[in-house]
Amino acid sequence: MTIDFILDGADVSCRVRATDRLSDVLASEFPKASVGSDCRAGRCGRCLLLMDGKLVLACMVPAFRARGAEIVSPKAYALTEEGEAVAAGFEKAGVATCAFCTPQRILIAGLLLEEAAGATDARILEAMQTVQCRCVEPSALVQGVRAAVEIRAARNWHRAR
Repeated sequence: MTIDFILDGADVSCRVRATDRLSDVLASEFPKASVGSDCRAGRCGRCLLLMDGKLVLACMVPAFRARGAEIVSPKAYALTEEGEAVAAGFEKAGVATCAFCTPQRILIAGLLLEEAAGATDARILEAMQTVQCRCVEPSALVQGVRAAVEIRAARNWHRAR
């Protein structure tokens, strides 16, 4: 079957089988999206992306479910204002994530920006545990998200002036 969807702002189309996983289709048909499919069981978080505004593990989604959806890859999200604020927050806090988890961690942290000002450290850590990587201390991730919140608030304050 052929499915049409929006990937990182572009209308795309591809042929899929009923048994194909979204992560596999994205990795093979749209490699620039940089969506991995490492564990194929929803445990590692390498396939995280936004689908219709919700965080999903693409290795757990049948490809045909993407029909008509809007998908944003972590790589594209990192180029948004929120993604840039998170990257700046991570840098300010000295968070040095690895190539395996950086795009996914930026995506998760970006989604937390709205609630992070009032979120507990435990909530931030819970969200960050979606990606199974031990390249950075969990407390550093909390500091990075908190720094991103400050950067975003300062940016918004300057715009309002």
